[in-house]
Amino acid sequence: MVVNNAEYQQMSKQALREFEIAISSECWLDEHYCRVFGLNSDLYKGFPRPSKWVGFAKKNPKVIWIIFRLCELAWIVGGGAAYYFFQMSSYYGRSLFVPYKAFKNEGDAEYAVVFSRRAMDVIGDCSIGRSPQSWVLFPWVPQKSHDKGQHVLNVLSVVKFSDFIMAFWLSIRALYTIGLRRASRGGSGALPTYIAFQWFLARIALNKLGAGTFIISEHHDRWAVLVDCLVGRKSGDGASLTVVQHGVESNLKAAHRLKNVSALYVYDEDSLRAFEENIVDMSTTNKALNVCFYIPKIALSVLDDSRFPHDMSVLVVGHPSEEPLHAHIYDRLLKGRDINVIYKPHPTVRVSKRLRKMGWVVWEEKEEFPLVDLLIAYPSTLVEEYRAVGVEAAVHPYSIAVEDAQSYLSNLAGILEVFLTKTKGKAKND
Repeated sequence: MVVNNAEYQQMSKQALREFEIAISSECWLDEHYCRVFGLNSDLYKGFPRPSKWVGFAKKNPKVIWIIFRLCELAWIVGGGAAYYFFQMSSYYGRSLFVPYKAFKNEGDAEYAVVFSRRAMDVIGDCSIGRSPQSWVLFPWVPQKSHDKGQHVLNVLSVVKFSDFIMAFWLSIRALYTIGLRRASRGGSGALPTYIAFQWFLARIALNKLGAGTFIISEHHDRWAVLVDCLVGRKSGDGASLTVVQHGVESNLKAAHRLKNVSALYVYDEDSLRAFEENIVDMSTTNKALNVCFYIPKIALSVLDDSRFPHDMSVLVVGHPSEEPLHAHIYDRLLKGRDINVIYKPHPTVRVSKRLRKMGWVVWEEKEEFPLVDLLIAYPSTLVEEYRAVGVEAAVHPYSIAVEDAQSYLSNLAGILEVFLTKTKGKAKND
């Protein structure tokens, strides 16, 4: 296909407009999580991925601020371009070992677009009731094995060298137009443009697919924006968007509402209400949403090795922002009792040395979770998944300080006593 200069300029402008929406959504999420973790969202505006550094920021707030400012300066004066070039070289090198495949425009096709390992677990039999026709995978997402007969599409098979150059050029333009403009206006700065190359490459690749049904498990991040805009461009050819809920939703209104959703798979009526009021732009929906409810499932492992000698087991669902409270709970309520205590770290964050030295078992498995009697956790999807199989959860607020959690700690102590009494009674009867 021959594209003249005017058409090229128009396509580039559209891609950059969509990216600005995506980066706004991503920054909105980062600022939201800063507030959730008890950080100053104004001070750390423009610092991406707060879940990665919240623990360090609480201990050394000035140091982390200085580090990020230096990183931003380095990013602007050449670090960003070098990072994009490294990504381009790496992915292009890998694409040389993937046969190129041109796709036909098949309107009845179905694509499960996998932007995370989590999406591969969410989309499937337990949610949509079957396996999707095609899995669309990206080189930066850890992959898992698929059943024989399932169609798997590696996006590297549909992009050519010119596409990598285009993604690189658009990334540079995004950094020095969108990133710097936002920084000059007191916005989120240039660092959030670290997502640019992957985002533009994904956009180019997905644009080559037919106008079928696109299934995603993202709600309001950069990837949700990408696919929503993609379906909007292809809607005239019959494209549609299905969103599968992958986590607990609150009453927080998304920075960008999805405008092209045709079907929703959600947990319950409360989740549906959250999507309709905060995530999906109902004013742009031409017809009623096709809504289905499903119960999230989880793969549980029986604790049958020597690390778990007791009859009662407790799982502590960890996160750096919750470290002080969880350490206090272990020292004051769990340590030295007839309880198997398991700590499940957040999947994107390393466990601190302090937590590794404590007496609980750190659960490193990614695909499976331990079968326990009680969950100690902040509000999360994992809580709902455990509740669905009958496991009770003692849920505490996000980032609550130990001194503010006395009521919760008192209730937790009572719950533990009840469980221990039941366990001892059952052991006697056995």
